[in-house]
Amino acid sequence: MTFTDAVRFLEQTLGTTRISLGLTRMRRMLAELGDPQKAFRIIHVAGTNGKGSVSAMLTSVLTHSGIRTGMYISPHLSSVTERISIDTISITSRSFAALTSRLRPLFLRHGATYFEALTVMALLHFKEQKVDLAVVEVGLGGRLDATNMCDAMLAIITNISLEHTDWLGHDLASIANEKAGIIKPGQRVLTGTLGVARQVIRRVAADKGAVLLSLPRIQRPKGGALAIGNHHDLHLGLRGKFQEDNARLVIGAIDWLRTQGFRIPPENVRKGLEHVRWPGRMEQGTNILLDCAHNLTGAKALAGEIRSSGKNIILVIGILDDKDYQGMIRAFMGMSSLVILTAPQSIRAIMPSELEKLFIGKSIQHTIEKTIPSALRRAYHELNEQKKDTIILVTGSCYTVGEARTYLQKKGLL
Repeated sequence: MTFTDAVRFLEQTLGTTRISLGLTRMRRMLAELGDPQKAFRIIHVAGTNGKGSVSAMLTSVLTHSGIRTGMYISPHLSSVTERISIDTISITSRSFAALTSRLRPLFLRHGATYFEALTVMALLHFKEQKVDLAVVEVGLGGRLDATNMCDAMLAIITNISLEHTDWLGHDLASIANEKAGIIKPGQRVLTGTLGVARQVIRRVAADKGAVLLSLPRIQRPKGGALAIGNHHDLHLGLRGKFQEDNARLVIGAIDWLRTQGFRIPPENVRKGLEHVRWPGRMEQGTNILLDCAHNLTGAKALAGEIRSSGKNIILVIGILDDKDYQGMIRAFMGMSSLVILTAPQSIRAIMPSELEKLFIGKSIQHTIEKTIPSALRRAYHELNEQKKDTIILVTGSCYTVGEARTYLQKKGLL
């Protein structure tokens, strides 16, 4: 099986089921493989926003400390191989294809979904490559997510806002309960949630005899480097004020891991946070910024960062159909000289013509481009006509940003 064959099998044979929550298939498949998830220690990361950034920062620190670390994330930007990595290096196309070929009969026999198959592949790969620890990101929710077969030593829940309401519930308490479903009896838990969500997590942790760890304080001296807890002189490689809160969770995890015998020197914490690379998150190119803000909370945070910079934007946006697209677009309207509505190549994408309905009766310049490349060409053409403090912003979905990155890299603009 070639890499192309493997991708086609996963996407076209297994990928026809959009979402199918539940652990029965995962439990049976992993049991047949000897429960590979039990061969290494795991940190499980859930939440609405920031899961990927926390996973990337934590993996970077652990790798810099010489700890062989697997990372499983979703979605990917350019290649599915990005989802499975060891020591920040993605699985090779050849290894990915070989693993898919080996497991194909198992997936077909159990009727695995696309996400379940990738989760099984990641866990088996980590076992066979003898990782010391794996950072595993939840796909959707938590309680019934395929990754919840992991009996993690530490659970991290970043933050919680309304998302996937058809699957997780229509209020914060219900969604928090689903995400808190990753908490296991006796486990240690870190969370950056507030209000109702934190109350739910605290209750679930208490019911399961889990321990909610305290987070270290953030200190932001004027003109100085960031300090979190006892860690000073920190410089974050990921841009955006909101990354400080994500780094706080990472430091909390690092401090606890040290009590469990992991050797993580302060200089490696600094190096890991400074040199972390997480494409598509406040990523800059030639007069362009790319960010995978894929829901209302992410869009508001991104809009706040741009507003504080004083930049005007040409907005290129493509969104999936299960998101609050009205709120997301409104978050950027006041700072956009032109909005280019487009769609990534996904069956879940909202058609630009549907997005355009938001502009009826509004004097906001907008246009439709059917593909990401054509939207980018239009944006760069318009940029030449704009004032100097204007940049192009590409956002709305990881799929949108992924396609944009591929195009920009080919053109030498990223």
